[in-house]
Amino acid sequence: MSMLQRTAITFLEASFSLFPVVLITGARQVGKSMTLEKLKEKGVLKNIVVLDDISVLNSAKEDPIAFIESLETPVAIDEIQRCPELMLAIKAKIDREKKDGFDLNAKNNYKLSKGKFVLTGSANVMAHPEIRESLAGRIDIIQLEGLSAREIKQKKSFPLFSDFMNLLKQKAELAEMISFLSLYLPESFVEDELETNIYYGAYPEVRLSESDFFRNRWFASYEITYIERDIRNFRVDDVFGFNKLFRYIAQRSGSLVNYHQVATAIGLDQRTVKRYIELLELTYQATQLQAYHSNYGKRMIKTPKIYLNDTGHMSFTQGVELTKLKENDNYGCLLENWLFSELRKLAYMETNQTRLYFYRSHAGKEVDFIAEKGNQILAIECKGKRTISKKEISGLEVFLSDYPEAFGIIFYTGKDILTYGSRILAIPMRIFF
Repeated sequence: MSMLQRTAITFLEASFSLFPVVLITGARQVGKSMTLEKLKEKGVLKNIVVLDDISVLNSAKEDPIAFIESLETPVAIDEIQRCPELMLAIKAKIDREKKDGFDLNAKNNYKLSKGKFVLTGSANVMAHPEIRESLAGRIDIIQLEGLSAREIKQKKSFPLFSDFMNLLKQKAELAEMISFLSLYLPESFVEDELETNIYYGAYPEVRLSESDFFRNRWFASYEITYIERDIRNFRVDDVFGFNKLFRYIAQRSGSLVNYHQVATAIGLDQRTVKRYIELLELTYQATQLQAYHSNYGKRMIKTPKIYLNDTGHMSFTQGVELTKLKENDNYGCLLENWLFSELRKLAYMETNQTRLYFYRSHAGKEVDFIAEKGNQILAIECKGKRTISKKEISGLEVFLSDYPEAFGIIFYTGKDILTYGSRILAIPMRIFF
C-alpha cells in the first residue's frame, strides 16, 4: 500500500508551490497520513508533526505560537482539528514573513511566503468562522477521498470534466468524442470488478485487502473510533441517537432529505436530525447533493439528496454479501452511490471548477447527476444494465429539451459506446477502470 501512487500527490505539489498553507481534508482513514509520508519521501516536506501524540498535542495547546515557531518548514501537521488554535499562530507567522518580504521597489510590493505548512484534518476545521477568516487568501483546501477505481489499477484518471468537456465546448462531432472515449476503455475487464469496488469501497486498507473478515471487522471498529474521536469533539452526548441516524442514512443513501420523516423514524427531533446530518458532512461521511435549477438562488431552496460517501461502508451497514450483490434489490442504489463517488473524485481534482447536482422536473422526470463547469452542462445517468431502452432516457431528453446547450451521458454496464441522437452517448461503466 505504501507504493500506491495517489492522483492528489501531483496536485498537492503544484498547490504547495503557490500557497503558504495547504489543507488536506477528508474522512478518517482515506489516506491523508500516507499522502504526507509520500510528500516527505519526495523531499517536499522536512518533517511531519502528529497531533495524535498526547505530549505533542499538550505542547501545541500550551503555547501555539512558540510551538509553530519551533518547527522547521516546510512541515506537515497531521490532524490539525485537534488543536485549531494553531491556525492563528500559523497566520501570524505567515503574515510576519510576508511583512519582512515587503519591497517598495518590487513590482508586486511583497513576496508571498510559499510552501510552509501542509495541514490535514478529518473534520472540517474551516467550518469555524474565526479559522476560515484567519487564513483567507493564504490557504488552498484540497479534499482527499478514498481510492478511485483508476488509482487502484494505477492508471491516469479519466478526464471527464476536463478533456471531454473541452470537446463539448469546441462542439466536436460525435465521432471525435467516441474516438476520444475509446482511448480510456480498458482492453480487458473482469466481469465482477465493478461489484468488488462497490462492496469493498474506497478506504485504502479495506479496498486493498479484499478480505471479507477484515472488511467486516474494520468497518465495525471504524464506526466506534469515528464516533469516539470525531463526533464527541462536537459535543454530541447522544451518540446512540447519532449512530441510529448514521445507519438510517446508510440504508437510504441517495434519497431526498426529509427531516420530519427521519426524525419520526428514529425518534429524534427535527433540529437534532438536521444538526447530525450537518456533522456527517463536516466529518466527510456523507454529501448532500443540491437540485439543479438555472436560477442559482432557487437551487438552495429545493430539497437535496443525501449520499453516504463510501459504498463499502454502505453495503456493510445493509448486510449485503459480495456474491449476491447484483441480485440485491438495492443494487441500483449502490451502483448510483459508487458512480457519484467516482464523479466527486474527478471533480475535486478539477480545482473545484465542476459542480455536481441532480435534476427533477415538475412532472417527476429525473436525471441522476448534473455536472456544471462554467457554461458547460453535462447530464449524467447511471444504469446497471447492459442494454438501454428508449424509455430509460426520457429523463435525459426532458432535461436536454429544457437546456439545449447541455449534453447527455448514460453510464451503463454494456460493452460498447452507443449514440442516442446527436446529444446523448451511452458509455460503458468500465471506463472508470
